[in-house]
Formats: sequence, structure tokens, C-alpha cells
Amino acid sequence: FKDRKLISLKTMRILMILPTYPIPTDSGTKRRMIAFLQGMSKHHRVVVASLGDIRHANMWKNDNQVWKKYIIPHNFRKSVPVIRSFLSSKTYRETKFANYKFKKLITKLLDENDFDVVWVNFLNMMTCLDKHLDKWSKSSHSKPILLIDQHNVDEHVWKNFAIHIKNPFHKIFCNWEAIKNRKLQELYFPYCDLILSVSELDKEMTEKHSVSSQNVILAPNGVDINYFKPEPKSKNFSNPTIVFGGSLDATMNQDAIQWFIKDIFPLVRKQIPEAKFLIVGRNPPASILGKANSNITVIANPLDIRDYYRQADVFVVPLRSGGGTKLKTLEAMAMALPVVSTSTGAQGLNVISGEHLYMADDHDIFADKVLEFLLNPVIAKEIAFNARKFVEENFSWESIVHNVETTITARLIGLV
Repeated sequence: FKDRKLISLKTMRILMILPTYPIPTDSGTKRRMIAFLQGMSKHHRVVVASLGDIRHANMWKNDNQVWKKYIIPHNFRKSVPVIRSFLSSKTYRETKFANYKFKKLITKLLDENDFDVVWVNFLNMMTCLDKHLDKWSKSSHSKPILLIDQHNVDEHVWKNFAIHIKNPFHKIFCNWEAIKNRKLQELYFPYCDLILSVSELDKEMTEKHSVSSQNVILAPNGVDINYFKPEPKSKNFSNPTIVFGGSLDATMNQDAIQWFIKDIFPLVRKQIPEAKFLIVGRNPPASILGKANSNITVIANPLDIRDYYRQADVFVVPLRSGGGTKLKTLEAMAMALPVVSTSTGAQGLNVISGEHLYMADDHDIFADKVLEFLLNPVIAKEIAFNARKFVEENFSWESIVHNVETTITARLIGLV
């Protein structure tokens, strides 16, 4: 009891390093970051150091969050970092998020403040700490707890991309990225006191590179179950409607949409010609916008993605690549939508196909499962009910953040 009391009373000073400011929360990555920021700020003093997308400057300048923030504007280009990373030993994310002013900011904050915890989001952002890592490794006195939230095991993500990409250049690029990210893991993981992994598979892969398996803790993606909750279906779409939601500028989501449109949706429309496919998310490229027709609608940069999830008779997650766990899957389940997913889209969630959702990796079976939900609303309703209950019991952000907070505080006061 005494130990628990100490944990609850310890107020930490935390520096949270982010690759992009999470407002607006228009992606799963941002929703994970904002959940930990809001959760940790309830009991601790949090300082945020982040790069910021200049397109959203007004939003992050005027937000009323409780943490103190330092934001460096950044140009999040894609093409130039691809070329630079391919021709160098640096990873794509290292080149994409490289910013001299930001590194200088991190150095200044660490030199002038005594933080208990330095919390880094994404492996590539560890490069901002290069000036301090050796100093900390030589002396444990006044060293903060160094935590990295991986979000994904980057090496595994790039390996998965390479499997499904047909373009020879893209395949070479992905395999090269996997090699470079493996080296980055081997370089930085030994410095970390705690590493957050979003799934058991990610945890197992991470433990191969970490000094101690005790340093790797499971912190799955979660859901704000009061925000994503069951609501009556919107009547905007009277026809049977299939919905996909996610960041449309992400390669894995683009591949998922292309595969669904090419190999799965035509099979569904053979039996239900009036079926509609609704694609919802931020920054859709021309290749996705060009798919719009009388049966396919693309909604770009929605203010509230739930407005479109409510139109779904079925929610699909046809992902064939990517690591970690998918927030889109959990959020749809939390809204009590019947979900059909590939095993990749449901990985790390410990769901049971046929009880919480349907899983299928073959396009024929995937189409059959979509049709089963569309043609049998009783089954769809039952599985959707089970999905909501499952998320409530296992993936509430409140409990996930609390578990991480308890682990950090116990480590800080020397209980573990």
C-alpha cells in the first residue's frame, strides 16, 4: 500500500518530443500522441517539443491545452526525403523530419531544465538526443528516464511493404529502409530505459534489440470510448454502404484501397449492384481521388470522421502491410460497426474472427464476409455488439495511459 501511495503522489517533469503536433487529431498517430499527452498532463508537468505543419499553424497556436509547448514549423515534403534517404545511410523518416532548429531547441531544453522523463515518439526522433546520450550513459546521476514510444517497429513495417510492392525500385527502397531501420534500432534501443510496444509481436521483435526485456512494455493503441461510441446510422446514404477510414497519404492505406476496389468491391457489387464504397481520410492523393464514381465516394479531410463512420453498414480494413495495431479497426469496433479486416488490419488486438469481427486475407473470402454482413443484419448487429464490449474491456485509453504512468513512476522512484 505504501508503494502505491508513493506512485500516486509522484509528480513528474516530462519532456515529450513529437515529430508533428497532434492538433488537428486527423490520424491514428496523432490520436495516440494526444491520448498520452492529455493523460499524463492530468498529474504531471509536461513540456511539448514538436515540429509543426505550417498548414495547421492557426490550430496549434490557438489550442488551449494545459501543457507548455515549443513548436518549430516544418515542411513535411515526401519526394526530396525519398531521394536523399535512398542515396544515404539515413532512413526516410530521419531525412523527412530533419530540422536543425528543432535539434537546437531540444538541446536547449535539456540543458536548461531538469526533466524526470524524456519521452520520444518514433525511433527517428532519437537523433535529436545525440548530444546528450553519451553524457547520460557515462553518468546515471541526474539522468532522466529515457522512454521511446515506437508506434511501430519500423524495420518490420518496411519489410511488409517490400512483400506487397511490385515496382522493382520501390521494393529495393523498402528493403534498404528495413536494413537502415534495423541499424537504427541497434544503435538507440540500448540507451532507452523504457520502450513502448503496441502489440505482443512488436514487443517480441523489440526485445531482440533491447538490453533487457524488462525495459520493453506493452502499451497498445487505444480508443476514447466516450468519443467513439455507438450511435444510430446516418440516413445520408440510403444504399448499402461500405466505409474505409484512415490517413489517405499513407502508402499502406493506399494499397488497401486499391486492392479493395480492384479485387473485392466488384465481387460485392455482383450480388448488390447498388452498394456504395465510402473512402474517408486526410490528404487523398490523385490516385485515390481518381477512383471516385457513382458507386465510390472520396471524402477528403473530414472535420469529424465519425459523421461518415455512422453511415457504414460495414467497415473494412483491407490492409496488406504495416506493423503495430490499427486505430481505425479499434475505433470502428468502438462505434459498434461490423468490421471485416485482413489479419494485418487486426494484428495485435487478440480478436476472434466470427465473434468480434470477420477476418479474411483472400479477396474472395473478404468479399463473402462483407456480403454476409450486408445481407444478414442480425449477425452484423451481434458481432458489432461484441466488438464494442471487447474494446471497452481491453482498449480504453484511460487504462492504457494509467498502466504506463504507473510503470514510469515506479521506475523513477526505484520500486522496479
